[in-house]
Amino acid sequence: MKYRSLFVMLICSMALVACGDDSDDANNTANNTQADAGTDAMGEDAGEEDVSTIGDVSQQNGLEDHRCGDAPIADWPLNEAVSTESITSTNADGVTTLVIEAAAGGSQASADNPFIYLDLSTGEKVEVNDVEAYSNTDWDLAFKRYIIRSNGADSGPGDVSISKMTGTTFADVTEAPTDENAWEQDVSYEDDCTPITDPIGTLVTAFNYVNPGKSSGSWYEYPGISPTDGEIYFVDVPEESKTYKLEIESWESGTYTIHVAEL
Repeated sequence: MKYRSLFVMLICSMALVACGDDSDDANNTANNTQADAGTDAMGEDAGEEDVSTIGDVSQQNGLEDHRCGDAPIADWPLNEAVSTESITSTNADGVTTLVIEAAAGGSQASADNPFIYLDLSTGEKVEVNDVEAYSNTDWDLAFKRYIIRSNGADSGPGDVSISKMTGTTFADVTEAPTDENAWEQDVSYEDDCTPITDPIGTLVTAFNYVNPGKSSGSWYEYPGISPTDGEIYFVDVPEESKTYKLEIESWESGTYTIHVAEL
């Protein structure tokens, strides 16, 4: 996990500098505010504060085995409702194109709306709420606005790992990285359960760790929230003994278009 220590060091320096957009609010915290970094594709100031209230989460069984207990309920925050948004898929020549609605009510309401959960093997939405997801291995990736989580480490029981290649194309990639240090998981807490957050107070995920050199600290570029050409991600799912390659083609106001294929 060679990127992790570098990423944590960068977090300290990035917190002192605006991430390419002065709309990032230094007062944002993981407990009471989330903000989309930059400006979204509709011209909306994506740095505006999300008014965050912890969802009415009464069933916490999914977090019984979490190493930090119920901490994720407040730190994300988690919501008890299942996402009402959709995932649509089309298949051609062994490649699945997914359109994932992850607007979560818009930047002002995202804290009160759940993640949407994806099963890569089917290209379908998994009908779980945010707390149930912590004890569920049916999902592989979860999306909310610009955040992407994977089902492993501090996000779920699936032991899913993420890696990345740059300077290539989706069609040219035929195998995943073999160096075990190139793979990361959603380690969102220190050993003492102190949250590890980005400069605007959002818990970090594997997609932060595999992007240590970007000003955003994640998969997207400024201005706006735009994927970088030539970047291919890999999702290893031990539960299914499968590895997928993934390309983020576009992001617009919380809706992703991605390409996925099994390796």
